[in-house]
Amino acid sequence: MHQRLRTQSKGFEPAFLEALQGDAPGVLCGSGLSIFCPTGLQGGHKTSVEIANVLCKAAKIEELCTTAGAPSDTFHKAITSAAYEAILQQYPKKDVLPGLFQNYFLRHGGEHGGATVRFNPLHQALASLLAKDRIRGIVTTNYDTCIEDAYLFAKNDQPHSVVVTEASPGEARPILKLHGCARQPESMIFSLDQEGELPEWKRTYLKSIAGGHLVVMGYSGLDFEVCPELYDLDLERITWIALQERGRPLLTANAVKVLKKKARKAVVISGDIRDVLVAWSGLGRCEKADDLPLLSDQIFAVLSESDRRLWAAKTFVVLSIPSAAAHTVEVEKRALGSSDVLSDEFKNVELGILNHSMRYFENADLNHVLARDGARELLDRIGNAIGESGSSSMAGAYDRSASALQYARELANGLDDPVERESVEYGIEWMDILLSKRSIVRSDRKAVGHFIERLRALQKRAYRVGNHHLIDLCEQEITQISGLRQRRPDIGMQKRSGQIFKQLGNYVGQVTALHTQALKTMKPSFAAQLWKRTRLMRLYGLPPWRVYQTLIELDRERQGREELFALFLESITPCQFDGNYKQAMIAKASRAVDSPHVLREHSK
Repeated sequence: MHQRLRTQSKGFEPAFLEALQGDAPGVLCGSGLSIFCPTGLQGGHKTSVEIANVLCKAAKIEELCTTAGAPSDTFHKAITSAAYEAILQQYPKKDVLPGLFQNYFLRHGGEHGGATVRFNPLHQALASLLAKDRIRGIVTTNYDTCIEDAYLFAKNDQPHSVVVTEASPGEARPILKLHGCARQPESMIFSLDQEGELPEWKRTYLKSIAGGHLVVMGYSGLDFEVCPELYDLDLERITWIALQERGRPLLTANAVKVLKKKARKAVVISGDIRDVLVAWSGLGRCEKADDLPLLSDQIFAVLSESDRRLWAAKTFVVLSIPSAAAHTVEVEKRALGSSDVLSDEFKNVELGILNHSMRYFENADLNHVLARDGARELLDRIGNAIGESGSSSMAGAYDRSASALQYARELANGLDDPVERESVEYGIEWMDILLSKRSIVRSDRKAVGHFIERLRALQKRAYRVGNHHLIDLCEQEITQISGLRQRRPDIGMQKRSGQIFKQLGNYVGQVTALHTQALKTMKPSFAAQLWKRTRLMRLYGLPPWRVYQTLIELDRERQGREELFALFLESITPCQFDGNYKQAMIAKASRAVDSPHVLREHSK
């Protein structure tokens, strides 16, 4: 399906130009267009690298690496491999980000000279193609105004008749900015919770501009809400221009899914976007910028050292790395001189650390106290009640979990704001579904089917509001309870279990998805993948007892199973579980030492 063509041989030109025969295509472009001179805007990956540099320095992560005997870039890599939007969602002062982004993407940082961001030859090339009706229109995820400025330069038109950034009646306009525009800071989307289902007006314009053939360039496909829409578009053809790495096109999992949709003709052009646009438009090349102001500098300029540590600690919790989060909190305590004056934000981080460390009863007890503190905001108290329910459920204390969930419902009745009420309903419904799972007999296909229907309904609602963690959690539960292997998702927003968590960088979610596959198939081939992850789990401070329990079932050698059982006991002992639950898990692992799954299957 994929056509891999190398730019150095200019072999892309015939295939690319052939793909453009017929009607003028629509174009989707991303930040890859704006990194070149004279525009020189910092791209998402480079911003993530700079953010990781500052966060690790503020948290004194090199101390942890030295103590743990880990490579110095271990935790830095964890941040840079995570979704840019997921990291920004943890930013301590999110209310200032729209202004910072507007300043950067419009004026390139006023304190650096006040120069207006200028369009480059790539923007001019697209504007020229659009002005000559050789493309239907342009869809972009960029905040900058370079494409429309170049188009206005070519057409001498008025801005309001060119760009679509909000729902409004009138004739179709040729440029749609999916993530908003720096001229309208309230329209900009940059955080994970903003990337929910596209509103209908954006979907309508996207469909109109795309037509039957869409050319994608300078775009990674990493956005959580755009690629599902590309998947669902009724496209006859799609041409994706991708960077080349080790002789192959560099495509994300999202991009591959969009390209592989059945009955869709797909062509992948592997090479430099500048070469492709020169061939298409006949305009000149441009070079990358090296010394222009960085967005990351402005993001950090308004943060104190404590703010930076808070951002680091929250990020490590979201990535499920409690060891780094705990170290960051200790650095903050040292700076304050006492743990008694920790802010509420840092105390919330400590709840996440307890949860990931499987200190579930400590987590539940602290959430219990906070939920009943009448001096605190009602929305926060409801979150703590849901947190107590979740940690109690993980500990196997199901009666306590149900009681805490009922208290959360009672508190939620006091919410007057419908938006706030809706936000807590997701957590309450999720816990209610999980608790209902205990009464389901897996041989009862009707009950299982109803359970899956509830999860699918919650999953769709979660997608609408940008709760991507919950989307993947629902997918994992569906995978675990269904008797079927994971099928190819049939709609754009669905992904295989663990894919969203991989994109987010959440390590627990990734391992849980792999663990679920191993449990469903019991194939020894999964053993090597699971074993490889145990070292990083220990380094991250994540007790890997569940993985050891499964590895016992997959090991054919008695000595290997006994060694794994010793590791299992060492890992599960400090974890806080209901006594009966812990003993049942230990007994199950002990039986598997004598009679593992692989040998039981072999004897059949």
